Amino acid sequence: MESVRLEIGFDVETGTDNDLYWISWIEPERSLLFGWHQDDDHPEYGEVHFQLNQADSDSLRESAEYIDKHPMAVVEARLDQLPDMVQAITWDSGTATGVDW
Repeated sequence: MESVRLEIGFDVETGTDNDLYWISWIEPERSLLFGWHQDDDHPEYGEVHFQLNQADSDSLRESAEYIDKHPMAVVEARLDQLPDMVQAITWDSGTATGVDW
């Protein structure tokens, strides 16, 4: 793995109960993205979901723990979880197949 990037973004909206956010680990060489999202895109997974995507494979989405209202508390907690998540991704012949929770 030669390059990895971490993308963190917040959409702070006044007058709403919770801000939207995304914290994503991206490996361009393997077309891999995983991370946590608090958004309106997949309400069937609850307020926050974990997502794993790799080109040419199905996306994995699962409900994730709600951390906190404050963005810095979310960033701190998710960065603390990140090393374990990197190690928990399961692989089969170069394809990310899931997460070993």
